[in-house]
Amino acid sequence: MAEERAIQKFTLTYGGLAHLLKAKGLVPGPGSPLGNRDVAARLEKAVPDGTGLPVQGPAAETLDAALKVLAAPGQELLLRFGGGRAPMATQAVCGRGEPQGEVFGILFDQKGADIYRYEGMAQTLEALVAKYASRNEAVVPNLLPPKLRVEEFLCLLQGVDLYRRAYYRSLLEHAPTHRPGFTPKEFVDGLTASVQSKDVRWLLPAFLALLPGLPTERIRTAGEDLEVLTEKGIVELLKDSQGNPRFAFTPEGRAMGMEFERSWNLCVGLAVSRIAEGREQVLFKGMLLPTAAANHLVELVEEDGKLLVNHQAFRYDQLQARLAEVLGRQAAAAPAAEAALETEVKEQPARAVEAPAPKGRFCIKCGAPLGEGQKFCQKCGAKVDNQ
Repeated sequence: MAEERAIQKFTLTYGGLAHLLKAKGLVPGPGSPLGNRDVAARLEKAVPDGTGLPVQGPAAETLDAALKVLAAPGQELLLRFGGGRAPMATQAVCGRGEPQGEVFGILFDQKGADIYRYEGMAQTLEALVAKYASRNEAVVPNLLPPKLRVEEFLCLLQGVDLYRRAYYRSLLEHAPTHRPGFTPKEFVDGLTASVQSKDVRWLLPAFLALLPGLPTERIRTAGEDLEVLTEKGIVELLKDSQGNPRFAFTPEGRAMGMEFERSWNLCVGLAVSRIAEGREQVLFKGMLLPTAAANHLVELVEEDGKLLVNHQAFRYDQLQARLAEVLGRQAAAAPAAEAALETEVKEQPARAVEAPAPKGRFCIKCGAPLGEGQKFCQKCGAKVDNQ
């Protein structure tokens, strides 16, 4: 979490939180973390209790401002932590919708919530990157194409998890192998078991559990896209001694598997939203998977009714630039919404317009540096007008 950058912190029980919301007449609106189903259920069961709460002075004024913003935010950064060796937690950081100015974070646990006051949304995200991102300086090759169907990406995650399992098995059974692999049945059975387990120590369940707003009901997880592993060079199809098909990991697949086995410790799910006129507009949904070798940033996008995953492997400085651009979308959404209202476009949600890219731009396809005024990436040829 990003509590290190907090200016102030308040710890409330659910009873204290329920008391303050009732006393101030605050009702959670669209996009409010206080309106989360689980949180709302806890608040409804809690007995309002104002014991020990600040009633006047600067602390009371700050807490009052925090609750008003958290009940009716204009912008939100939702963070979900967990996976690997990290415990699961959720933190929401909300602001009034202004590009600058203080923001307030709230972190729930079994007993209540901690409320934090920060200098701004950018500072909060900077703290997140500084605490969790890998400070790698080398250019990391991206073995995956810019966009995959989400089902294909899940199969790739399962492939990495299967390599990790084979590695553990070889250690436990004192049976080292140079060509770990699996049969098609082992892949499908493992995929089904992994999804059902919800065990976030593994990549696939962690992705499903921690990416905010992932519509799991639209995703098939039956292993039909196994061939993506051979298409992307992660495994190759062989025959066993009896002529049955078997997949073996390639050197590239083994390198990817060992990268996550040796240095993957957690995921951070992110969602950046803008709330205006009673509507929540999600501007970014994705996940950060840092390892010692790369900061893997995954963005969930929808094109022509299909859910796609855009995966990029970033250096530390590239990740900073990319997330700064994501926050730029949030800042740019406010004038876009105002323009839509002025032109009386009926029933049309405001569209995010791209903010100017920060200095030190990088290609979002291959990660190569971009020069001033450059229209196309000189390394991969991708158009960079809107990057």
